[in-house]
Amino acid sequence: MISNGERKGLLLTQHRHLRPLLIALDKEASEVLSSASETEGHEVQILRERIESLHRELLDHFEAEEALFERELCETDEWGPFRLARLRNAHSRHRALLAALRAEPPLLPPHSLAHVASALTSEVLGQMVEEECELAAGGTVQEDSALAI
Repeated sequence: MISNGERKGLLLTQHRHLRPLLIALDKEASEVLSSASETEGHEVQILRERIESLHRELLDHFEAEEALFERELCETDEWGPFRLARLRNAHSRHRALLAALRAEPPLLPPHSLAHVASALTSEVLGQMVEEECELAAGGTVQEDSALAI
């Protein structure tokens, strides 16, 4: 049994860990975009390495987030199942983008790779901020109850 306060703490800890990694990915994408070349240079290799290193951590985070809040979202109110479906849809989209970014042989030329990586970063960071605001406002997780996972 894990309390809602513990759920919130786990989620915020994951966000604190992921945020600098996502910012670094966006920085690497910017480096590729600032390059005039559309060839596989040093910046592109660094971007690909950053994507690869972040891949597993993001997938683990998506799984944990869905598991942590599935029951509560479904039981909170009539909008809970909709919010859970929205979360899963966003995660599904992010998983698909990660797969495209990691494809071998590469599916995207360097500048497209960088654009997609930057868009993924923006979406994930935006979703994290939205979740944190909802948690701070008392949504999704109520401090005074405990649910079994």
